[in-house]
Amino acid sequence: MGSSLLRLFIFGGTYLGLLGVPSFVVLGCQNQPTGAPIPIPEKSRVESRTSQLIGRIVPVAGAPPAIVMLRPHAPLEISLPSEQAEMDQYGRAFFPQLLVVREDQVVRFKNSENELHNVNVTDESGATIFNIGMPILGGMYDHVFEQSGRYAVRCNVHQEMAATIFVTASPFAGIADREGHFSFSGVPYGSYDLIARRGMDQIEQVVTLDTAYVEIQVGTE
Repeated sequence: MGSSLLRLFIFGGTYLGLLGVPSFVVLGCQNQPTGAPIPIPEKSRVESRTSQLIGRIVPVAGAPPAIVMLRPHAPLEISLPSEQAEMDQYGRAFFPQLLVVREDQVVRFKNSENELHNVNVTDESGATIFNIGMPILGGMYDHVFEQSGRYAVRCNVHQEMAATIFVTASPFAGIADREGHFSFSGVPYGSYDLIARRGMDQIEQVVTLDTAYVEIQVGTE
């Protein structure tokens, strides 16, 4: 584990070691300091019913960042994040350009520059979800995405401005870093479908978490 991991959001209000996300995950993301590898205690000394999943999806040159999520085989009751997700406008760009959020999570859209913008959001069918103007220097608009899926975000005033919001029902989701690393912590023991989406491509594999630390690789070199 010599390379750094991109810390991702774990839905439920806890920062993960994913998704972010660039980014994101976004939902915000947080880079782990480079240097020494993550210390992993001996499994026999760790008494926990949750696991830390550390993984890597094999990167593809020129491909967009991978969105990684866990779909539990058994129902889980995990609260929505306490913080709202944000997508800002400045420098004639959306930040982050890829945002991963959970169903029913509040997303705040902001305009932080001295220039008029709008936010035009459409779903995968092209249907408009909303289209609102954003006043300069502090314009804000909150929206709750109730359905999973990929949403396109644009500014009609400035055609070069574009972003994507990915909405998922999974309580564990985020964005892998440029080298494909991701991690989730505080994941209840059990079986999950690990789903990695990169653009229109998707990889799925079953992961069983029954120890304090689990390491996996997704894809082949």
